[in-house]
Amino acid sequence: MKFQIILGILLFTVNCSSLEATKGKKLNACYRLNDFEVVFKECKNCSQILTYEAAEKINSLIENYGHKKKYLAEVSVLFSREAISIRSDSVSMRDKISLRLKYEIIRNKKIIGADQILQIDTKPLSKSTFSDFISEEKLSVQLLDDALDELKRKLIVFTLEHSK
Repeated sequence: MKFQIILGILLFTVNCSSLEATKGKKLNACYRLNDFEVVFKECKNCSQILTYEAAEKINSLIENYGHKKKYLAEVSVLFSREAISIRSDSVSMRDKISLRLKYEIIRNKKIIGADQILQIDTKPLSKSTFSDFISEEKLSVQLLDDALDELKRKLIVFTLEHSK
């Protein structure tokens, strides 16, 4: 309970923000991370939105790893190679957040997607080897089943990093 209160205070600075995509589109994303809750508003004038199902996956990931000390989280949402990052307002926190996926996500076969949806099917990797993992093209490309069809070819990247 004490940790949840501390986590709530730490993440209280998260605000609504209007973020520019590379093609000039705006994603109005209002979100808060408190008691492991993630809330997204529908965006206007953009072709794709983050689904409730995706928000639930983010929420689940936060809950699974939220017990670790000095927990920091960043959710990066990439729409067809357009990078839209939802971050904390704190520059110092942003500097400590890695843009690489943690090996726990790979181990648990969390789903990511791209122009085609990628499904991770591999053994656990350390975060330090993630770049090499990508460069060696060991990711297997598969279409997801109907249960994950709601993601609609979006690339949802979950990033977790701990401050050191």
